[in-house]
Formats: sequence, structure tokens, C-alpha cells
Amino acid sequence: MERDSIFLDTGAWIALVNSRDQWHQQAKKTYQMMPRYWERVSSIMVISETYTFLRYRMHADVAIQFLRIIEEAEEEGYLKVHYLDYGIRKLSEQILHDFQDQNLSYVAKLVLCGCHKHCNHEIIRDPQSVWI
Repeated sequence: MERDSIFLDTGAWIALVNSRDQWHQQAKKTYQMMPRYWERVSSIMVISETYTFLRYRMHADVAIQFLRIIEEAEEEGYLKVHYLDYGIRKLSEQILHDFQDQNLSYVAKLVLCGCHKHCNHEIIRDPQSVWI
């Protein structure tokens, strides 16, 4: 039986870590209410992007603490972090081509690829945005 999974993107991590973020309380509540059996998934690109945001917009200590939290969660099996590989890079090139009209960063497109490949989520587009 396939486990339900949820992909934690940069915005979710920032909202969880930053108590002054407008979405902090909602993110915290949602994270705490997630069933334990749900697989929590993120990617090294998201972790990198989040670290950089926290480092330059908050403080180096906050960014380092974030990395410790990620490491502990990964070691305990509570979080699965996907790392880049050749297949994801090649898929990202296809997404770069297919979604040229979307205002997405290269990191965002790599995240889409990782989600599509590892979580078996379809990539859905509408005129305004891209959804996983």
C-alpha cells in the first residue's frame, strides 16, 4: 500500500521556523495535525533555498538550527529529503521547456521534478500557476 505524502516547500519551512511569518500559526497547526503515517518529503534544493532565506533575512543561528532540525527529522525517519540526480536534472530541462510561460525559478522547476519523480504527483498547470 502506498503511503500518503506531503511535499514541504520553502514557504512551508519558512512559515514553520519564523514565528513572525503571517502563516506561522497555520503552518504550525497543519504540521502538528498531519497524521504520523504521512510521509513528509522535501528536497535538497528546498532545504538550500530555505537555509539561504533564513541566513540572510533572519540570522545565521536560525539557519543553522533549521539544518539541525532537518538532520534530526531525516535521521529519525520523520522526513525524507530527495537529492539531485541526473534523471531529475534531465526532467528539469523538459519542464523548463514545457513551462516557459510560468515565472518559476530554476530551483522551483527542480523541485517540481523531484516531486513528480519521487512522490508520483502529476504536474498540473493553469493560466496563473503550476500545481503539484
